[in-house]
Amino acid sequence: MRLLTGIVILSVMGLFACSTTKGTHGAKAYSSHDHIDFEEIQTSTSNNAYDLISYLRPHWLRERGPKSIRFEEASSPEVYVNDLRHGDISSLATISTEQIAEIRFFNTGDATIRFGLNHPSGVIAVTTF
Repeated sequence: MRLLTGIVILSVMGLFACSTTKGTHGAKAYSSHDHIDFEEIQTSTSNNAYDLISYLRPHWLRERGPKSIRFEEASSPEVYVNDLRHGDISSLATISTEQIAEIRFFNTGDATIRFGLNHPSGVIAVTTF
């Protein structure tokens, strides 16, 4: 009897572990916390990249710690479009969602490897058509 109960409990736990959950806004489960794919962009009603990110991944937009020991101010991620520096966070508002194929967030370490130094808060990389 205990064996049967154990098997049932493990089966139920397995079903819950394999199931997908919906996001906070009823969207499909996010495939990644650092990537917004074309399908997610198409299901959004946002008009520009800033609004899209604010809705789907607001934590990408938050300011992070000081740039260095000498400066007390916090910094935001840099924005790149098709691997070229585009500007700061506010420049996302100039990019129409109709032009976007995907958006990725690179943390400080990954941003340094891919884009070079001086990205203390990471990079938001937008790929357009």
